[in-house]
Amino acid sequence: MTMRFSPMYVLFNYLLRYNAEIYTNHPGLSPMQIHEKHAERVAGLPIHLVWGDDDAVTPLDGGVGTFYSALAKDESTPVTMDVIGGTGHIPFDDNVGESNQSMLRWLETL
Repeated sequence: MTMRFSPMYVLFNYLLRYNAEIYTNHPGLSPMQIHEKHAERVAGLPIHLVWGDDDAVTPLDGGVGTFYSALAKDESTPVTMDVIGGTGHIPFDDNVGESNQSMLRWLETL
């Protein structure tokens, strides 16, 4: 019997491993490389980003920030982004209310 997993399940597990590698000193693939390597899996996958406007770790004007900003501006992709003012790398800690509202608005669109 062959087990089949949904593309979302596969991507979620890949991202879990990716994050684990960050904490074990092996950064793994960049988000851009993940999108390139797994283009068929992420095509059409709804992604919503909640980004802090004062993120010093992954600034909005850095490589990852500009990559996702461009995807969010491209209406042919299901990528959306809200930039939360006055927040840093973890907007859900810095501004819980606005970050959660951003996610709730996005979830209502699915």
